[in-house]
Amino acid sequence: MSELAIDSMILQLPGLPEFEARRLALEITSQLADEKLIGAPREIPALRVHLPASGKENTSQLASMIVAQMMCEIRRLQG
Repeated sequence: MSELAIDSMILQLPGLPEFEARRLALEITSQLADEKLIGAPREIPALRVHLPASGKENTSQLASMIVAQMMCEIRRLQG
């Protein structure tokens, strides 16, 4: 079983209230917990994702978009 530890998560979401940002962070970590990380790098010093959200996504949809981008980057780093 692979583990993923997140030391810090910085979300830059202009206009999103703090309580929504917290909900989003919790949703991201929840969705990441469901991902299969077999063969993932042992340590990733930083991971940055950018996504063109339309502003119409709900928290769960936005979290899914972020997690998908994160997993793409993690798989890319697998080599």
